Amino acid sequence: MKGWRRRQARRRAASALAVGLLLVMATVALAAQQEQVLRVDLQEWQLGFRTVEVQGGRLRVEVVNGGRLHHAFEIRGPVGGAGFTVATETLQPGQRAVLVLELPAGEYEVFCPVPGHAQAGMTGRLVVRAGG
Repeated sequence: MKGWRRRQARRRAASALAVGLLLVMATVALAAQQEQVLRVDLQEWQLGFRTVEVQGGRLRVEVVNGGRLHHAFEIRGPVGGAGFTVATETLQPGQRAVLVLELPAGEYEVFCPVPGHAQAGMTGRLVVRAGG
């Protein structure tokens, strides 16, 4: 009888562990779905996109300076709305930065704020759609 109880206890413990692991995996998967990732590759004289669309909600902007000169990345807007600006620090070649944001629906200007770089073509548009 004692052996049977031990086996039952082990089975219950294993089942509880499996359920716990599934819950953790489901939570991680849900969090990954809720956070969108926008990768920005700064090069001489481009951002890697002209217009990009994302759904409203949590946005992780991963910026890398893949160019030979120093660059930065700035988001300003929404266009026609209250002023909002967020930017990375100036990045040397090869450096990376991450911005984690929750942006309301709207259109945002994106550009390199280093003097002369936006005028040389390092501009774009970020469109945030309602919902998430």
